[in-house]
Amino acid sequence: MTTPDEYNKVDNELLQLDIPQLTEYYNSNWHPCREEWVACYHGMKFNLGLTGTQRIECLHEKVKKVVKRNSEIVCFFECLLTFIEDHEHAVRHRAMDAINRLSVKTKEAT
Repeated sequence: MTTPDEYNKVDNELLQLDIPQLTEYYNSNWHPCREEWVACYHGMKFNLGLTGTQRIECLHEKVKKVVKRNSEIVCFFECLLTFIEDHEHAVRHRAMDAINRLSVKTKEAT
């Protein structure tokens, strides 16, 4: 779903099925965390640009290399904040590289 309106339409269709167990499960487990799984809401929640399990596991490995186990709390947060800042910079850089690689189409004069 690419827009909130599209999500709301599908959400309403699901609720109109009037299946109490399904509605309760959906409202308890899926609707509250829609920012994590609905494409149009991904930018509304802090996610470091990650959307899949493999990427999260990769990020976790990178964090473990920077933030040492059993470090003091101040050191832990300093290292973690430095990592997050560096990672966000790298994500933005990759996004800009991707945009710069897009081909430019020009209208031919008719």
